[in-house]
Amino acid sequence: MAETNALLALLIGFLILHFARERAQVKKFARHAASGAPDVPSATLALAGAVYRALGLHDEARQASGTNSSHLADAFEVKDAVRHIDIRGRRGMPATPDSLAAKLGLGASRAQKLIANMETAGLVQSIGPGIRLSNAGRQLARQLMRVDPAFLNLPFLKIIGASPAAVLKSGGCCSGLTRLAITALQTVGIRASQITLYNRDDCTHCLIEVVFEGTAIAADPSYGIYYVDRRGRFIGMEHLREGKKPTLRSLPGCKATGYPDNPYYLFSFHKTRTANWTGSTWRRVTYACLRRLLGSRIDNVKVHPWFEWPQIILATAIAFFAFAANGVWLLLS
Repeated sequence: MAETNALLALLIGFLILHFARERAQVKKFARHAASGAPDVPSATLALAGAVYRALGLHDEARQASGTNSSHLADAFEVKDAVRHIDIRGRRGMPATPDSLAAKLGLGASRAQKLIANMETAGLVQSIGPGIRLSNAGRQLARQLMRVDPAFLNLPFLKIIGASPAAVLKSGGCCSGLTRLAITALQTVGIRASQITLYNRDDCTHCLIEVVFEGTAIAADPSYGIYYVDRRGRFIGMEHLREGKKPTLRSLPGCKATGYPDNPYYLFSFHKTRTANWTGSTWRRVTYACLRRLLGSRIDNVKVHPWFEWPQIILATAIAFFAFAANGVWLLLS
């Protein structure tokens, strides 16, 4: 048992050292981004905007709608179409106008027009009744498809998500960008947490929320915007749960104006929670059990910023396992 404990302690030590090194990288980024901000709200918006700009999301949108795609009006609608066509192609099932319309929530005529524009731009090719990505389309797909880089590329450990430092280096989806913003804010002394929006189909999108002196601030580092009410006052999760549609404003240094004109982004704000409970079957089952146990309180449970680091999650899990294993060993010896 002593050898096992020594090995687990060594593993925990390695994780902590890895965490310290990566946190230093994120802290350097955060201090530069928030330098000169006079207060917490200003620092929050500045840092969320810095995440958006640092990962080139505004350039990505321009590239999709400009270079190689001058006929395409909505870069993010194109991104969603490319994602759908790429995934169907990988599964050996060519996408069709009907499947594209259903996935993006478009009418048949709009889906046909989108496909025609993408063909004109050289991104897709027709193959009988279906469509597939061209070489240019596959290249664009690699540029546009933002996926969180797995901390450990093992099926049973992907759930712990990406390292914030890896997201800062390689980019990621909304969950990774939110994690980066939350951990970066923590390094400059600002406590932030994730809130999750749901649309009518229960698909989700992540934001950050900071509560400062009773004022909640919701910002979206994935799209370079933050939320206010009609009077221009900051709002957060509780306001969104009232079902009121927020006004969107650009984060500092960002030229974003809002979400793409796509049914995916027609959020049901009254469903806003603190986590994504629909991403997989086990999440849905876990949520059903916790909902039965805790009631609506489960929708308000916020993850501490320390547990946005996969190293801390793993180190905690290993320490808990070691403690439990030693307890059982002592009972049986």
